[in-house]
Amino acid sequence: MPLRIVADENIPLLDPLFAPLGEVVRVPGRAITPALLRDADLLLVRSLTRVDAELVRGSSIKFVGSATIGVDHLDCEPLRQLGIEVANAPGCNARAVAEYLLSLLLTLREAERLPPQPRVAVVGLGSVGQQLCALLRTLGWPLDCVDPYRPDLANSDLDAAMQADVITLHTPLTRQGDHPTWHLFDAARLARLHDGQLLINSGRGAVIDHQALLARLQQPRAPSVALDVWEGEPNIDPALLDRLVLGTPHIAGHSLEGKMRGAWQLRQAIGAWLELPPLPPLDTFLPPPLLREVTLAAAADPLDLLLQVMRLLYDIRLDDWRLRRALAQDPSAATFDRLRKHYPGRREFASLRLRLPAEAEATRALFAALGFAVV
Repeated sequence: MPLRIVADENIPLLDPLFAPLGEVVRVPGRAITPALLRDADLLLVRSLTRVDAELVRGSSIKFVGSATIGVDHLDCEPLRQLGIEVANAPGCNARAVAEYLLSLLLTLREAERLPPQPRVAVVGLGSVGQQLCALLRTLGWPLDCVDPYRPDLANSDLDAAMQADVITLHTPLTRQGDHPTWHLFDAARLARLHDGQLLINSGRGAVIDHQALLARLQQPRAPSVALDVWEGEPNIDPALLDRLVLGTPHIAGHSLEGKMRGAWQLRQAIGAWLELPPLPPLDTFLPPPLLREVTLAAAADPLDLLLQVMRLLYDIRLDDWRLRRALAQDPSAATFDRLRKHYPGRREFASLRLRLPAEAEATRALFAALGFAVV
């Protein structure tokens, strides 16, 4: 019997992946209501849709899936108590976020806002944190890895890591337990940061108290701050954005591969639940990249060369400019959602093949270790 599927319209590959299962009803993620779900069998969302028991109560929903890494927008246990299967897409866009952060760090390094080899504290060692640590170790940068739940991976704690040149946040958003992360960076912790440091958040907005952050940025010796996620989004305080070194509209994970991988993993989870045959590999669904191959010279400094190659795929400065320009024209919440909905899909490192001279052995090894296809 065909299924009725209500899906966030911004999930990619809805037709090839999900239409064969039944009728797909596409709606904006913020417009999903109990009335829409009354006769639906499956609900597919992204992170901006809060799914709890009240949303699905009285419906025929049997499966809730999110095409995202995180699940803090899903009230998992009450949903399961209603007999609903719950799934997400762990790790789907971790690589995209890690590459976004490398672009951010190398851009600010080029602008001399960071030392040549900054000490980086990575707070939260889930999929994204681990991917980022792997990239930074390849560069040889010193790392403080912080996660009270992963002592096998951590080499520091948050208090010790507060002196790092860069502190980048990758925790889930939690209010309970031994280590809650809601407002982890409150006024007291923000006061410990100084003007030689950079604070980055591309995890969950409310890990930083934004009211306290704005107050800190208005004080002497304030740190540099870059945000991709925002407390209260899609509403952004223009006064806060004006004081950031870089700001983007929650798109760190929005590579084409990351978004499609999330949908593909979700369809795999549905297939396992329904005992369907496995899907073809993800590469089957990816379009060919616009830029396939680049030939590089051997003489350039490897990190300068890396930044130029990365900018062929993605330049974070453009996302910052688009956000500031769009909000200057229309500061409403609709602007934030529009930027995300119409975001131009960037490609990940692995999509680009690089040719280097045989004598550039160290540079070849660096690019291969970072995930490029090196010829």
